[in-house]
Amino acid sequence: MHYIRFLKTPSLTVNQSRSSVVIEALITITSDLGDELFPGHVVITSSVVAEAHGHGQEKPMEQRTSAWKPGMRVMPLKHQVQLDDRKISMRLHVSHQDGQDFDQCCRVSIDDMPLVVPAWCGPFSIEKQSSDRIVERRLQLPGGEHVRIQEEAAESIARHIWDAGFVLATYLSQHRVLTDGLSVLLKTTLDSPASRDVKVLELGSGCGVVGTSLGTILPRASVTLTDLPEARDVVEDNIMLVDPTSRKNMSFEVLRWEEALPPEIQKAVYDVVLLADCTYNAGSAPALVETLAAIASRSCQTLIIVATKPRHPSESIFFELIEAAGIQLVEELSIPLPSVSGYAGTTVDMYAFRQGRQ
Repeated sequence: MHYIRFLKTPSLTVNQSRSSVVIEALITITSDLGDELFPGHVVITSSVVAEAHGHGQEKPMEQRTSAWKPGMRVMPLKHQVQLDDRKISMRLHVSHQDGQDFDQCCRVSIDDMPLVVPAWCGPFSIEKQSSDRIVERRLQLPGGEHVRIQEEAAESIARHIWDAGFVLATYLSQHRVLTDGLSVLLKTTLDSPASRDVKVLELGSGCGVVGTSLGTILPRASVTLTDLPEARDVVEDNIMLVDPTSRKNMSFEVLRWEEALPPEIQKAVYDVVLLADCTYNAGSAPALVETLAAIASRSCQTLIIVATKPRHPSESIFFELIEAAGIQLVEELSIPLPSVSGYAGTTVDMYAFRQGRQ
């Protein structure tokens, strides 16, 4: 999987005639960590879109297509748009979809993950001639639910979507119709009558794609997203993008793995604990496992779901430590990621654990 990213978010210049504007941006297409450029050929469609008001539909005002070719590092985008309404607010939508069929959302399913994830910039206008340094991803989950996630346009690891989070969010939204062992565990835990007031904790939430997606499909669930203080703003902004019925049971808490659990988390009993791409740093594995052990010690029924995209052999230390802590592996599953023909594929691996009975 690769992601369209704004190296320079759109800026607007008014032509001397003042009858039109020129909009320019600079994008790239990279892997989740930005360490690999997209190696294939893909047609990119960029659309200047008038923001909708009320219940109106966003519609493209002007579209252009460009070819991303192997070996490219960046792609400049330039649009000239006639403005009948000088107060209109606009966004730039960039995707690899056919420009003849403008689609606001990226449709995802566990069997059809996107090869290139589209991007929206923040709003801009004649009054505000450059957009904020954010990228917005708009996803349509398999059940039809819509999720909007903002991440920073800058290279901030903590405030980006990573592949494992993307896949886990999709898998959770589809667990009711899947038949593998992990989905059976999730159905039993999340969907049984006894789970009406299910409590979910996410560790290392980043920008919050996993927790907000689960809270969207299960509005009755209480979902607490946790991470370091620098993630608070982006997570809380993304919670506010969720519809009011679902977001009322979502919250963010600062949780440092090397410190004692916050009081509210320490006394709670969680049905599910979620982690996505949290095992890449071998140095943090002991503190992470201690945190998981403290949470799981309150109930042997707590289901821990770990999703990871294997990146380095050193990540195995997490699995060694979690076994030593008496937390048992009960299910595992590997999800292949889409890749360019001729290039090695990768996977997101998911594991379910429970505290061993004392």
